[in-house]
Amino acid sequence: MKKKYLFLIVFILAIPFLTVAQLGKKTISVTVDPKDANIYANGELLGQGAVEVVVRKNDCVKLEVGKTGWLWQSAKFCHQKGYAKPPKSKYFELQKDDAFEASISGTDISNIDIPVRVKDGLSEKDAWRQVAQIITSYFDVIEVTDRETGYLRTAWHLNSFSQSSIRTRLLLKTASNDPLTFTVKIVSERADGKGVSAKSDEKYQEWSRVLRKFSGIVDEVLTRMQ
Repeated sequence: MKKKYLFLIVFILAIPFLTVAQLGKKTISVTVDPKDANIYANGELLGQGAVEVVVRKNDCVKLEVGKTGWLWQSAKFCHQKGYAKPPKSKYFELQKDDAFEASISGTDISNIDIPVRVKDGLSEKDAWRQVAQIITSYFDVIEVTDRETGYLRTAWHLNSFSQSSIRTRLLLKTASNDPLTFTVKIVSERADGKGVSAKSDEKYQEWSRVLRKFSGIVDEVLTRMQ
C-alpha cells in the first residue's frame, strides 16, 4: 500500500515537469518564395512553400531552403540559453541563380571524353589545325599544344557570378590514328563565392552544367570533322 502511495506521489510531482517540457517547444511558421522551394530542417525534407517547424527546448534546428536554379538560403534557430528566442515566423525570398541562368544542362557534354571520328580524306595535320581554329574561337588562350603527342589544353576561362565562380577549359587528345579519332572534353567546374581564383583547385568541383557561351563547341567540332 505504501508503494502505491509513493508511486502516486512521484507521478503527481512529475506532472509539472512534463508540462514544462511540452510547453517549452517553440513553433516557427516558415514560408518561402517561390512556393515550390524545398524546406529542410536538420537535413530532413519537411515540405515545400510553407511548413511548421518545431524547435524543442535545449535544441537547435538548421533550416535550408531552395530549389534547382535558385540560390539556397539557410538559418539556424536554437531554443537554449545564450541564444536569441526563435521567431514565430520566418520568411525566405530566394533569388535566381545567375550561373544557372547562364548555362545549360551538361550531363552529356561536361567533364566527359567525347570521341570525334575524323572523316576519311582529311589528314591528321589539317584536322588538328581545323579543330584548333574552332577552339580558339571560344577560348582566348591555349595553354599547351603538342600535335606530335596529340594533346591540347586551353587555359581556364573564369566567369564570376553573384554567389559562385565557374571555370571552364577544353582538352583535345588524339585517341587513335587508325581510324583518326580525337577526344574532346569540356571541363566545367564550380566554386562557391564570387571571384574565386581559377588557380584555387581545392575550391572547385565538377559542375554538371556548361556555360552557354561554350555549349556549341562540341557540335561544331563534330560537324567540321564528320
